[in-house]
Amino acid sequence: MPKYGFKCKSCGAKFYSSVSLENLPNASKKCDFCGGNIYKFTNEAHISQYAYLSEKYKKKQYKKEKRGKLEQSVEEQLENAQKKLHKKMRHAYYAISFLISRLSK
Repeated sequence: MPKYGFKCKSCGAKFYSSVSLENLPNASKKCDFCGGNIYKFTNEAHISQYAYLSEKYKKKQYKKEKRGKLEQSVEEQLENAQKKLHKKMRHAYYAISFLISRLSK
């Protein structure tokens, strides 16, 4: 859901809402700080572009892209876990060999 931006004509304070200016109650069409009138400064082109892109990239395509990223991140996590495991095993091997060398003396 797009957010609408409002700006006060008098003091320039900015407000954001998910409700358009036409649907706001009359009491909230005034600035909270100075009581001046507010106007919508969100560009309508942004909203139409959002609608266009949501139609262009359907949910299925979005899910495919997201699943691909998740699979890639899982593979990266597995690689990192393997590297850590090899490092721990190497440290354990050195510790055991050190203890064996001490015990054999």
